[in-house]
Amino acid sequence: RRLALMLGALALMFTTAGASVAAPASADSVMASPRAFPPPTVRAWQVGLARPDRLEHAGLSFTLATALVLTTRSRPSAGALTLSAGLGKELLDRRGPSGFDLIDLVADAAGMMLALTLVHARPG
Repeated sequence: RRLALMLGALALMFTTAGASVAAPASADSVMASPRAFPPPTVRAWQVGLARPDRLEHAGLSFTLATALVLTTRSRPSAGALTLSAGLGKELLDRRGPSGFDLIDLVADAAGMMLALTLVHARPG
């Protein structure tokens, strides 16, 4: 039953991510020139709270925390290691053009908390 809940949550995250990045339906929504802003429907998934990058952060943190809970059988350790990995990634991003993004860390924490809520490892 727990496995079904986890798989359902993962499927929901990836279906939502796939729906967000779908190509525009009409030629009218394509940018007229490289300097023009994209239409609002395109901008929403590029910069919004549920943009694909943030969904990837949440999905990866969920997967990593799940694996760590099942491996270490310690939810606090799994949570700390997962958040450390997310923080390390954001610190590496400081050097690049995207920079440090606090909202990406929030997405990491959300994925981790979902995993820690749904996954319970039985003592060995």
